Amino acid sequence: MPKVILYIAVSLDGFIATPDGGIDWLLPYQDSPEDYSFKEFHASVGALIMGANSFRKELSFGRWSHEGKYCYALSSRPLPVPDDAEVEFYSGDLRILLERIKTESDRNIWLVGGGKVVTQFINEGLLEEMMMHYIPVFLSRGIPLIAAVTTALPLNLVDSKAYPSDVVKLHYSLT
Repeated sequence: MPKVILYIAVSLDGFIATPDGGIDWLLPYQDSPEDYSFKEFHASVGALIMGANSFRKELSFGRWSHEGKYCYALSSRPLPVPDDAEVEFYSGDLRILLERIKTESDRNIWLVGGGKVVTQFINEGLLEEMMMHYIPVFLSRGIPLIAAVTTALPLNLVDSKAYPSDVVKLHYSLT
C-alpha cells in the first residue's frame, strides 16, 4: 500500500525557506556528489502533493523536474502548468484525494510542502513518514517546516544517516 511521505530539506532551526520563500541557502548542498537518497526515493513515488506556493517555486526553476509523476497542487485556482507536467489543482477534502490516489497507484505519494500543508497533513493524521534532511545552516527566521501541531505525536525512527557534507537525514514513521 502506498504511503504519504514527506521528503524535505530543513535548516537546523526548523525552516524550509527564508521569509520571502527563498531557498538559495540550499545551493551549496545541491552540488554535492551525494544525492541524499533522492534517486531511490523519487523512483518509489508515483504522485506528488504540493501547496500552491511550493508549486509556484517549482515553476520558478524554469523546468519541470518530475516527469512521469502526477502532481496534485493544492490550490483553489489554476496556475500555469508546464507542457511536460501532469497537474491537477485540488481544493477539497484531503482524505478523499488520498483515497483516490492510493486506489490509482501502488507507488508512494511525496508530500512536497510547504509548511502549512505539512502541518495540515500531520494534524489530520495523513502523513505516514518524514524524511527530513537537516542542513547545517541557521536561518533564524523564515517559513517553518511545521507551524502548529495540535496533538502530541510519537515518532518512530526508521533510519538516520550523516553525509560527508554534514547534512543529516532523519527518517521517521508516524504510524
